[in-house]
Amino acid sequence: MKKKIVQTAFTLAEVLITLGIIGVVASLTMPALIANHRKIVVETHLKRFYSNMNQAIKLSEVDNGDKKEWAFTGDIDWYNKYLAPYLKTTSIQYKDASLIIKFIDGSSDIISYYGHDHTYCLNSKQQKYGTNCFTFGFYPTYTIFNKHHYDKGVEPYIRNDWDGTYEDLPRVNGYTRMIQLNNWKIPDDYPLKF
Repeated sequence: MKKKIVQTAFTLAEVLITLGIIGVVASLTMPALIANHRKIVVETHLKRFYSNMNQAIKLSEVDNGDKKEWAFTGDIDWYNKYLAPYLKTTSIQYKDASLIIKFIDGSSDIISYYGHDHTYCLNSKQQKYGTNCFTFGFYPTYTIFNKHHYDKGVEPYIRNDWDGTYEDLPRVNGYTRMIQLNNWKIPDDYPLKF
């Protein structure tokens, strides 16, 4: 007596329906996954830039004295004397009254106002403040214009009219400071989209 072998399989319609469902679910989740990936990239870059710049300043202080005594005379001269020996860069370019330092990871630091203002951009081709470019200030000596940066290293830039509250940070373009206050993580209430 022969045994009858029964084979089961999916029909073409069942396979196509399953693939359609997977496609719909993927199209709904991919934008969120991409945005989360971008946030992680931004957070990692910001932490690295902040750490590297402040470490370079500390190392430079050993060789060049207290940062409060540094001569902020010109972007190129200032950079070459105080930071260049302590940072790994691929190129240096002077453009539009700013010094553009390119790092080995493709990011850049645009230095202006005699070494005081730093704009860190993850991608030098695309400059969108708050999502791809972030502002920092380096004002070790006190003036009435830099009360939030006095006697510190490179810190997220905050305008002097900031009232000191977290809620006022978007008004004063304090996006970088919002991220820093959240332990270098982009907060859930961050006003810009990635």
